[in-house]
Amino acid sequence: MGAATTTTPLYGDIPDHPHRFINYVGRGFLLGASCGSAWLFTRGALSTSPAGGRLRGGIHAVRSNAPRVAGVFGACSAMYCALERAMAVARQRDDPWNSIAACAASLGVFNVRSGGRAAAWNALYGAAVATVFEGADWVAGEWDSRFASHPSPTLTKNPGTVAR
Repeated sequence: MGAATTTTPLYGDIPDHPHRFINYVGRGFLLGASCGSAWLFTRGALSTSPAGGRLRGGIHAVRSNAPRVAGVFGACSAMYCALERAMAVARQRDDPWNSIAACAASLGVFNVRSGGRAAAWNALYGAAVATVFEGADWVAGEWDSRFASHPSPTLTKNPGTVAR
């Protein structure tokens, strides 16, 4: 018999890291493109255009700013994914704290150019948002496990009872 090797449960995720990284960046880019386009169109059509050219102003705002917004979302997602995996490998556990800290750090680093105070507030905002999402994920998991452990009763037709 060969010697037994011990690996951490996290080691299975490391080879998949490049695919996960590309997936995070792509999702961030698409989120930035779609939500950014909706926001930019609304802002361009309603606030910066004259009454006769609202559609043209909205389209111009999307065409000129949507690629920038999508790129920023993609870059922020890349930093988030890299920090989350780095923390998971360094701590040797994959838990919600990695996600919360990675979100805080990535938003803080992205806003350093605005000053220390803005970076700290944005890091705090990132931690709060990640905490809400992780909490919602936990509640959904608990809810799902409760219903999975107690299947709904099946309705059977009993010929001896009268329906009322």
